Amino acid sequence: MTINIFTIVLDGSPWIGAQFAELCRLRELDWHWSIVEGASLPKKDTAWMGNQSGKVSHDGTHQFLQSLKTHPRITVNSKSEWGGKTEMINAALTAFKRDGVLLQMDSDELWTEFQMKSLASMMEIEREVNTVQFKMDYMLGPNVISTSKDGYGNRANEWVRAWRYSVGEWMECHEPPVFNGNRERILGRDESERLFGRILHMAWVTPQQVSQKQRIYRGGYENACENWEKLQNNMKWPVKDLQQFLPWVGKGASADLIF
Repeated sequence: MTINIFTIVLDGSPWIGAQFAELCRLRELDWHWSIVEGASLPKKDTAWMGNQSGKVSHDGTHQFLQSLKTHPRITVNSKSEWGGKTEMINAALTAFKRDGVLLQMDSDELWTEFQMKSLASMMEIEREVNTVQFKMDYMLGPNVISTSKDGYGNRANEWVRAWRYSVGEWMECHEPPVFNGNRERILGRDESERLFGRILHMAWVTPQQVSQKQRIYRGGYENACENWEKLQNNMKWPVKDLQQFLPWVGKGASADLIF
């Protein structure tokens, strides 16, 4: 079973290197990684984002990706501006030449060799499943994790990340992710957690990540850097009302230290 992996990225350091290192462990699995780099303009289903200036990565990601262009299992497509995330993903799909599993690996998600191999095996055996939803260990700092049961970082409708894929299919919309021809027969997040565990999502770990999100996200993110720093310096754990630190998370969100 081939696993076709796509990632869209802008300033993906340091996680992009860790993703490559883990993919190098997949010696017994047929895989291809298609990476599309650049700024996603606020169009179509990402119109909610603020304006971005066209650019490639400025944190070393661009140079790292250029070094991967000769790898036989990796395709890199870089340009400064893309017309939204749907366009970026459809550009990534053009690199895939074999049917199999389609895996969306966001640039801040760390999937393990075990999880990717197990996903491919499950999709090969369970032919009725064509869509898989996951649970995330959603990081809000180097030592802070979301503990929301059905809230920020792990809402019940989030983290659909894998599909059964035929060459030539394309993404119709990104939020939520829908591919043409896919009629959802989903493996839910409780079952996938039992089979694969949780995916490590390094969403709000570095100051650089937070600064970038403050700049391009709209709706309560205006002081994201200051609010995030307050959360990191908090002395009373667990936090049962995360919204007092991060206004954008909504009611009922919570967090705790992992160590």
